[in-house]
Amino acid sequence: MRETKKIHFKYQPLAIVRELMKIFIEQYLDTDEGKKETDARRFANFEFLKTMIDDELNSILYEFVKKECYEEITFTDYEHDFISIFEIVHGSQRFRDLENDYIKKGHAGLGVFDEKTQKFYPCDLGEHWHTIRLVIKEHYSHLYEAFRKLIRVKDKNEFDGITRKELDEFIMSNFLLISESKALVDYL
Repeated sequence: MRETKKIHFKYQPLAIVRELMKIFIEQYLDTDEGKKETDARRFANFEFLKTMIDDELNSILYEFVKKECYEEITFTDYEHDFISIFEIVHGSQRFRDLENDYIKKGHAGLGVFDEKTQKFYPCDLGEHWHTIRLVIKEHYSHLYEAFRKLIRVKDKNEFDGITRKELDEFIMSNFLLISESKALVDYL
């Protein structure tokens, strides 16, 4: 009969949770649902985990325990628990900032990024201007009529108290036209 020995070791709970989060997100991104995520979201997940400090993880876990009404963290329902944790992560301002940075670098495809609302509107090649028009119509309705009139009538410099210059400045400072993350030579 083989003799067994007890081995005493110490572990760091936060380090274990961090590793479990990495394992979970890698497994999730390999699922059919996970494969639908943009590269921007995928990259932001890994960047977030790589740069997450202990205080931030403690805050996430505190919010998780509160949200789930747990008295202790056991991860008995592994999938449910980590979905809940990543809902908290994805709702954090730091994650949204990371994801938006990757979107602006073209990792979510073609589209228009609204700096004011921090929203991305995907579009096809050559449809950026049409997308800007739709965003103005839906979210900046007070500018839409001036936008329509001033685009159609080139000689007109003002409509309903809004000048062409003001409208142009709004568009130029508020919207980013995003191309894909390809080198310029790929478009030639």
